[in-house]
Amino acid sequence: MNLFEDKKILVVDDEPLINSLLDETLSNMAFEVTLATNGMEALENLQKNEFDLVISDVRLPDINGMEILNKVGKLQNSPGVIMMTAFATVKDAVNAIRKGAYDYITKPFDLDDLELLLNKYFKFHELQIENTFLRRQLDEKQGLDDMVGKSPAMQKVFDRIRLVAPTDSTVLIMGESGTGKELVARAIHNLSGRRDNRFIAPNCAALPNELMETELFGHEKGAFTGAQTSKDGKFMLANKGSILLDEISEMSLHLQAKLLRVLQEREIEPIGSTKTIPIDVRVMASTNCDLQKLVDESRFREDLFYRLNVVPIIIPPLRERREDVPLLLEHFVALKTKTLKRTIRSISPEVYKIFEQYDWPGNVRQLGNEVERAIAINDNNELTAEQFSHLIPRKTSGDDFIKRMAIMPLAEIEKIAILETLKAQNGNRSQAARSLDISVRTLRNKLKEYRESGDLPDDLAN
Repeated sequence: MNLFEDKKILVVDDEPLINSLLDETLSNMAFEVTLATNGMEALENLQKNEFDLVISDVRLPDINGMEILNKVGKLQNSPGVIMMTAFATVKDAVNAIRKGAYDYITKPFDLDDLELLLNKYFKFHELQIENTFLRRQLDEKQGLDDMVGKSPAMQKVFDRIRLVAPTDSTVLIMGESGTGKELVARAIHNLSGRRDNRFIAPNCAALPNELMETELFGHEKGAFTGAQTSKDGKFMLANKGSILLDEISEMSLHLQAKLLRVLQEREIEPIGSTKTIPIDVRVMASTNCDLQKLVDESRFREDLFYRLNVVPIIIPPLRERREDVPLLLEHFVALKTKTLKRTIRSISPEVYKIFEQYDWPGNVRQLGNEVERAIAINDNNELTAEQFSHLIPRKTSGDDFIKRMAIMPLAEIEKIAILETLKAQNGNRSQAARSLDISVRTLRNKLKEYRESGDLPDDLAN
């Protein structure tokens, strides 16, 4: 396929002979050519149409070619620019390239040299397009790569992320602690057009309210005692990017009012300043609380709630998507072995059973921490049930306990029986030994073993 076919070029020159020559030459190369005889005519064409390349003279009767170059750089899909100059000076050439021109050509120019230059540019342009496509593919992969789940509940979350990411809509992310709310926000940012700018995630519960205002909106020098210099707030740092207001429920009503104004007016006013500053920020918020309940209790502004809750995303707790647990286990084993520089060659089937039956009150964060702990103290390159025996509830009864026993090591069942019997006998070892049908000496040895392993409760230590 002809590299030049269907490519659109805008030629800008006030010399009729140059325009005529380029029109004929470029058309014969299969370009679609548009001619402009001055700078204003060129700008009008750029506003109405999209071009793949602009070839412009440096000196024009109305607008300098450098001004056209500057205008082109501000277009959403800006074409490349090749400058023409009859004044073959280093100053003109360097200045054009420094301002963003792809290259320059000196008049009078050889048509073969022009064709070589065009070949060079469009091969470069195709490589740029390919790199942008590959980068976007990588960004999209990274956007959801850290989020693991095949369950229908998580697929709905992924679908919502993909749909809302290209927009600038405000998103409210809800879910229990440890479910991955910040991961959702980062995925939305990475899949959006703001991906090349900052993602900022201030925690509204991490700082006192009197400091949170300056953290979010910044302050001027001398605004308060100790303000020796001006400081940009998180909203300014996130300009052109995204901000996640984590644990938004912890924000004071005073700050909620200021945040509402920021969302409405899209501008901030640093502490101590009399001027407002326009901002362009994608706003997201997260919470593990029921904001509607807080609104009903007058602890959260209703108008702010509706401003934030434009697109709600609810992340289900891990106990409601147990089919994702094996995937998460394997995901964290692969991740943690790499970061900890350890090797795990196998995972015992009993480990999968323990993980699938545990309720995970700390959700994905707790699961990841459990895997990291087990790998960090592992010395046999295998994850076994013994390493996760503490995840089996000690106080169970009836059929549920029998089911849990089916995946428990015998030593763990014995430990539960001894400790629970000792508790039932109020710590009396003689009576506990008789109930267990073992000797007091055997009981004493077992308790010593549990003490040394850290499994003996303090109330049974004496």
